[in-house]
Amino acid sequence: MSETQEILRQKRLLGRSHREVARSSSVSAGVVGSMLARAAKVGLTTWGEVEMLDDAELDEHLHGRTLEPTRPLPDCAWIHAERSKPGVPLQLLWNSPCTRGWTHQRSAPQVDWRHVGTHNQG
Repeated sequence: MSETQEILRQKRLLGRSHREVARSSSVSAGVVGSMLARAAKVGLTTWGEVEMLDDAELDEHLHGRTLEPTRPLPDCAWIHAERSKPGVPLQLLWNSPCTRGWTHQRSAPQVDWRHVGTHNQG
C-alpha cells in the first residue's frame, strides 16, 4: 500500500484526524489536507473508490499527467562548450538569447561585458 493510499485509508476508513494521520505517516498535517483536497476534487470521496485503484492509477488521478516540463530544458552541452571558451562568464550565458527559449523567473542585472575581467588599479 502506498503512502497516499495509507493516508486516504486512515482518513476515510478509520476516521482519524489530520494530526493523527500526519503523525502516523510521518508527514505534515498540510500534506494530509492537500491529499484529501485533491482526492475530493477528482471524486474519490470513499475508501472503496480508493481501494479499487492501484498505486499508478491513484497517482494519475490525483496528480494528473503533468510530468512534461512546462518550459524547454537548457542545452547543457552547448552551455559547457560556450563556457569553456576564454572570457565567457556564466552570467553572459544566463542572459544570452541563445539559451534556446529558456526563460528565467528573475531577470539578472545588465552588465557591461567590455569591462569584465579588467581590474581598476586605483
